[in-house]
Amino acid sequence: MTVNVISPIDLNFLLFIRKVYHQSWYFDHISSEDFCENFEEGLHLLWNHSVNSLMMNGKYILNDHAVKECTQKLIRNKEIAHKFIKHFENFWYHLPQFGFGSLMERTCASLLPEQIEAIVGTNCTHIVVVFDAFPAKYCKEIPQHHLKVVPYTDFLKYI
Repeated sequence: MTVNVISPIDLNFLLFIRKVYHQSWYFDHISSEDFCENFEEGLHLLWNHSVNSLMMNGKYILNDHAVKECTQKLIRNKEIAHKFIKHFENFWYHLPQFGFGSLMERTCASLLPEQIEAIVGTNCTHIVVVFDAFPAKYCKEIPQHHLKVVPYTDFLKYI
């Protein structure tokens, strides 16, 4: 069975913005007033929209505008939103050398089939890697045989 390992920028960005919102990731240019009024609800809708898109398409289609679109829906101030996007892009594309997104995909894709099976089971065809755990309350029911969202840390025990 072929297993696709992907690290979608939109889901990882939503996780990143949530961490800043809950002050578990430092970003000095933003306060709680800069986020939209119904931040948690908006985040939940965007997360499920991205997961639905993955499940319906059966593959990941990179949307270069996903980060900007999500930011516009979750952050009120355009100037702060622009700084926030730059902060995320630095993390995603440049730290470490080729970006954390690339690091996650390369590391996870280098695992042996039996190691991947130990993490996600035998019936999963798509593994979505995110840089940290996303609370279950945000996630819609995902058929376990098709797609599984897995935090990067779950792969580290095999490296």
